[in-house]
Amino acid sequence: MKKTLAVLLSVLLCTVCLTSGVWAKSDIATTQKGKTDKVKVVAKENAAKKQAKDEEKAEKEKLKQEQKEEKERERIRQQENCGQAKKTAKEAKIEKIRQQTGQQVKNYGQAKKLEEKIRVRGRYLKYEVPPVIKEGRTLIPVRAIMNGLGAKVDWDEKTKIVTITKDKQEVVFKLDVNEVLVNGETVTIDMPAQLICNRTFVSLRFLSETLGEKVDYDKDTGEIDVGEDEED
Repeated sequence: MKKTLAVLLSVLLCTVCLTSGVWAKSDIATTQKGKTDKVKVVAKENAAKKQAKDEEKAEKEKLKQEQKEEKERERIRQQENCGQAKKTAKEAKIEKIRQQTGQQVKNYGQAKKLEEKIRVRGRYLKYEVPPVIKEGRTLIPVRAIMNGLGAKVDWDEKTKIVTITKDKQEVVFKLDVNEVLVNGETVTIDMPAQLICNRTFVSLRFLSETLGEKVDYDKDTGEIDVGEDEED
């Protein structure tokens, strides 16, 4: 009887030990699985963050490239306008000499002898980029003319807006826009301000008369008088 009990007790102890071992292994496996799942979640989150960061970087690079391309297009447009302005000035000078001499001028060096000039309050001005005619409108480089008239010119590179003030008058142009603010009121014009050879050009007659200055054009000489002579 005692031997039987001893055997049963031994079997029971072995069973308990085996069961404990199984439970322990099960707990370890569960713990390891939990750690593995957590690692997978973290890895997935990191991958998502990296993807979002890469997409953001790609978007910034795309925007930067688009801005670079737009800047290059604007530079090309300015060069084209500049070339057209110089070509127009050249043709005008040659035609003027031809009319005065009755001869066809083929050499631009001859045309250079006759320089286009504008008088502002009785004073002659010369320009690196001469006035141009577009759609029947005379466009002039605004800063030199306005300085000659005692007006203030402010240019905002970011917004492409030029503001001209003289006495109590204020005129605000935006490049390539047909609407102008005159003392806060919107006025529609036929020819918008535009950039030619890195100079802001506006309609000579519109701007001068808006600021209360007269504009006289001599068809015989091609000279333009803006404002009253200082001697008067």
